[in-house]
Amino acid sequence: MTEAEWATSSIPDGMLTALKDIHGKMPARKARLFALACCHRIEHHINDPRSRDALEFATRHVETPINRQKGRGKIVKAARAAHTEFYNEMFRFTDDRSCACMVRSCAADATVQIMNPDVLPAAQFSASFACFAVAWDLMHKAKKTARESFLPPEFTAPEFNHQAWLLRDIFGNPFRPVACDPAWRTSTAVGLAEVIYDDRAFDRLPILADALQDAGCEDADILAHCRGDGPHVRGCWVVDLVLGKE
Repeated sequence: MTEAEWATSSIPDGMLTALKDIHGKMPARKARLFALACCHRIEHHINDPRSRDALEFATRHVETPINRQKGRGKIVKAARAAHTEFYNEMFRFTDDRSCACMVRSCAADATVQIMNPDVLPAAQFSASFACFAVAWDLMHKAKKTARESFLPPEFTAPEFNHQAWLLRDIFGNPFRPVACDPAWRTSTAVGLAEVIYDDRAFDRLPILADALQDAGCEDADILAHCRGDGPHVRGCWVVDLVLGKE
């Protein structure tokens, strides 16, 4: 993948593979933050308590290495059982209820995939199943059943495109990594970045841009990203840069 292709791509799977190639390995924390962002997009479909527990556990422990997450195995087992139940239920119906069951099955599987110790498949599969949940839901609303069509592009493309933007928010431009001048990390800038990260207060990003500029930052990419329309999620590359997170 080239820099130009990264900037315009709407294929998250390919972008994730390119990130691993560029970095030599997939940045674990950021990959999981991307997976979580995809799952939070379909949170209204994650209504089984076992799946919600998985999403909440992954969100709470995203900064903790997988091998140090106590209780993860039990959470994963329960979430996987929820996915299996919804998937099997789909075959009980021949009408649009089958499509509705598939939405729940995909949403449940997306939460299971977040927990995968291998972060590249975790990100790829969580994104795919989250997108499938959106697509099946759109098919359900359009009165199409699984037998009439199987996830045609008009139902998957919008969500895949949004996920591509999420990747650009989290990873920035991997072909031109930006270094943070220590002088930019004033108490004001760091304090703002902490609030934005902890509270998901992304409406304050333009204020962070002002604080960074006051500290001497004139990097066009940083300032434009903070003042742009987004989307922005936890893991935003500028916020991480100011906080020194990888």
